[in-house]
Amino acid sequence: MSHKKILLVEDESIEAMDIKKNLESYGFEVPYVASYGDEAIQKAREINPDLILMDIVLKGEVDGIDAAQKIMKLNIPVVYLTAHSEKATIERAKFTTPYGYILKPFQSNELALTIEMAIYKHEMEKNLRKNEEKFRLLYENAPLPYQSLNEAGILVDVNKTWLEKMGFTRGDVLGRHFTDFLSPASEKIFKKYFNRKYNYKCSNLELELVKKDGNIITAIFEGNISYDLEGNIKHINCIFQDISFRKNAEKKLEESEEKFRTLFESSPLSIIIHDKDTGEIIDANSKAIKSYGFSSLDELKNNDFWLDPPYSKDDALKWIHKTVEEGPQSFKWKNQKIDGEYFWEHVYLDSIKIKGQDMVMAISQDITPTEISYRKLKDNKKKLKGVLDASDDSIFLIDTKGRFIEVNNALARRFNSQPEKMIGANIKEFIPDKIYKNRWKYIKKAIATKRNVYFEDRRDDTYFAHNIYPITTNNKVTMLAIYSKDITIKKESEEKLKKSEDKYRRLVNNLQEGIWSIDQDGFTNYVNKPMADMLGYTVKEVMGKHLFDFMDSKGREKAVKYLERRKRGIKEQHDFEFLRKDGKRIYTTVITTPINDEHGNYAGALASVVDITKRIRDEKIRRQQYKFLQYIIDVIPSPIFYKDLDYTYLGCNQAFEEFIGISKDEIIGKNVFELLPPEQARKYHEKDRELLENPGKQEYEALVKYADGREHVVIINKATYNDLEGNLAGIIGVMTDITERKNFEDKLKSIIKEKDSLIREIHHRVKNNMQIISSLLSLQMEYVDDFKSYELFQESRNRVKSMAMIHEKLYMTDELSQIDMHKFIEGLIYELSSIYGANTQINKKISVDNIYIDISTAVPCAIILNELITNSIKHAFPHGRAGELEVSFKKVNDDIELIVSDNGVGFPEDMDFKKPKTLGLQLVNSIVNQINGRIELDKNNGSSIKITFKN
Repeated sequence: MSHKKILLVEDESIEAMDIKKNLESYGFEVPYVASYGDEAIQKAREINPDLILMDIVLKGEVDGIDAAQKIMKLNIPVVYLTAHSEKATIERAKFTTPYGYILKPFQSNELALTIEMAIYKHEMEKNLRKNEEKFRLLYENAPLPYQSLNEAGILVDVNKTWLEKMGFTRGDVLGRHFTDFLSPASEKIFKKYFNRKYNYKCSNLELELVKKDGNIITAIFEGNISYDLEGNIKHINCIFQDISFRKNAEKKLEESEEKFRTLFESSPLSIIIHDKDTGEIIDANSKAIKSYGFSSLDELKNNDFWLDPPYSKDDALKWIHKTVEEGPQSFKWKNQKIDGEYFWEHVYLDSIKIKGQDMVMAISQDITPTEISYRKLKDNKKKLKGVLDASDDSIFLIDTKGRFIEVNNALARRFNSQPEKMIGANIKEFIPDKIYKNRWKYIKKAIATKRNVYFEDRRDDTYFAHNIYPITTNNKVTMLAIYSKDITIKKESEEKLKKSEDKYRRLVNNLQEGIWSIDQDGFTNYVNKPMADMLGYTVKEVMGKHLFDFMDSKGREKAVKYLERRKRGIKEQHDFEFLRKDGKRIYTTVITTPINDEHGNYAGALASVVDITKRIRDEKIRRQQYKFLQYIIDVIPSPIFYKDLDYTYLGCNQAFEEFIGISKDEIIGKNVFELLPPEQARKYHEKDRELLENPGKQEYEALVKYADGREHVVIINKATYNDLEGNLAGIIGVMTDITERKNFEDKLKSIIKEKDSLIREIHHRVKNNMQIISSLLSLQMEYVDDFKSYELFQESRNRVKSMAMIHEKLYMTDELSQIDMHKFIEGLIYELSSIYGANTQINKKISVDNIYIDISTAVPCAIILNELITNSIKHAFPHGRAGELEVSFKKVNDDIELIVSDNGVGFPEDMDFKKPKTLGLQLVNSIVNQINGRIELDKNNGSSIKITFKN
């Protein structure tokens, strides 16, 4: 985590302490906490923090937004931290270009992540501004004129060099059409190529520009097109080079050609112009034509017998190619005239350019008399040839005993002597015995084999290379010519080169990418280990193999084209497939560079190879996954779509195509306003905007008109999605057609309403019937004489009353299948207390969870509660004794637990609770068994009956 300084602006001290603690826990430094807007502005100038965390609502006249607006000029990023999310406040805050907006309450990791992203974004913007400034300086100070045109050909920008070259000011140029600065002829050329057909050609285009002073310059233009993020043409950027001087030079050259032709024909020497590649005769002067005995140039061109013998046309072509590669050549040449007469020439070859084409010119002079004399002299001085050709290197002749016959000055200087003093002496007199023995060994070898011998040795710190040439007379070696050269510098250079090569080889073998070198015929002359590993071979196995051995037929076809481009000197990068030793295919990115020899001829190519097989396969898998996912969503019958942050459709399924009524290709790239009726589009867009402002999920019901013209009721579920970096990326939506369900629900509601009315009427009638039964019991009680019978009637009446209360609760509630037990128990206790006169001396406590039970369980529970509460009120507190009655109805795990307890006198000791004699307790035990419950009695401190059962 970066140690960045954060200025915290928060007027709530407790919140400020908590935020400061959170920021410091993430590695941020909080040097100061400001409470007021003015204070924040002052401290921002003093501290110069990396970021300001600003509360919007602050005490005083300057709030957080006002303070941020004044801090903007300090170029410090601001992140708002506030509890206010009103639209007006956010809109006002936007004008200060904040780097984030965090709503309270917030998560600490959310706060840290927002700050990190804001600081990173601010640093990226600073770097971008620096790069833009560098580009502007480079652009303005570029040595070549630069201009930028829009698609209509209007000049939108030029650099200072352009203005200086043309003599205009920037105000004279910007906004004008480029043709205003072209000659009439060039204006036509520009209009011909500057359009979509020719892709606004601005490359290798030669145009005439008219300067402010009226002078015309000729320029070659080079450029390219820049595009905006939507792929539309933004600018056509061009540079140009003034070639007026070259054009003038070419004109003067044409004028001088006539002069050259006159000199060419009047020359006393033979002159022939040859094609530099084929050696064919292009032109010849009259002297050359006559020297071979021909009458016309055509006869000379069509008759090359003059080259045979002793030299062939191939020999002549070698000299021509050597001239092209190495420069001017001078040599003697034996030729033959048309009548068969031989003659000697001294030939001078040089490369020339005629009308832009490279050729070779041969100038020759007849030296036949001189050559005859020279050859006679050469025969007489054959023994001295080595010495006459010598320079600074040691050259000498010795006999087979090792005695000097001839010595050049270089050897004499080497031994600090003179040639005449050394002749006749033995070579062992001038060198140490050990060195002499080594060198004599090679001399004896040359004598024995009668062949040239080459060897190297060292004397002190000096290295020598020796060439021994045996000279024979009558097939017997009579003397030896020895050529010794000081190669110390060469040896030291070779040693340095070897160390450099070793270092380079280690470096290349340690690279991650493969390095591969081939010769001019495509055979491998070097490969590093990573490259060999990539192909599944050892380095030794790859060496010497042809490039084509590692590719299939299709790859060879591509490679032939690439090799042709290498031969033309083109360096490039491209993707290529190779075959491994195990037959598997690998995908690579290859950067290839042509290699030329010292004469500039193509000698092979060097390639840097990176294995991208995993990347290619991953991309293929991703494409397959995308295709598979598209198949999946296409089989989903509900319309599905997804959009970007600009509300533009990125994709959809077939159901959505059917909903819109057009194909997917026509949907992608458009928004709802381009696809749907305005009113419907406006509603969808407003919902999308709400979702992007509050990322998450969204669900709403809408009436939608499909492409078939029918209206459908749909539920639209939308959610925002993020990109791989976690940034908000867009919206995905699913439309579920619920038209049939809606119609069914409407019918069902109508049926349910009728059913509810019927059930209410049934409960009402049941309650009324129970009331009738209760009334009948009450009337009968008027005719009962003894108290015991009266009490039995009253208990029966209470039981009917408790069941009637259940139906009363169902009749009064909105949910006809569920009973609120809290209200029922409360009402039942009140009723029973009133009946038995226990409203004052008994304290009632009710503890009921929020439990709803159905009628099948409620009625048995009502009877049990009636019996147990009645039993406590009647028997637990005799003679007006005070006490406490508690009823608990709660959920315990998956069971319902009913407890009726009191602190009264309790049950008699001799009473068997499981086998009671009274009807009330018999009913309780029977109903508990009926509902598969359990019953427990606790006699401590009164009595407590607990019943547990499933709901």
